[in-house]
Amino acid sequence: MHAETDDSLMRRALELKPRLVAIRRDIHRHPEIGYDVHRTAAIAATFMKKLGMDLRLGVGVSGVVGLLRGNSP
Repeated sequence: MHAETDDSLMRRALELKPRLVAIRRDIHRHPEIGYDVHRTAAIAATFMKKLGMDLRLGVGVSGVVGLLRGNSP
């Protein structure tokens, strides 16, 4: 990886940090039990979709899988 790519990735991660912290705190305020995590899955899916990921919903019971595509194979 190049230094400019590392810097860009770090900047983007720092931009996302406040939102990720807020999501984590929200999830902990509304705990779900076992594999019945539909609210948490919806929050994760919404965030991942905003990042441009292709999603597969309902994996297992209530899982979400996101495919993050890059510029390299």
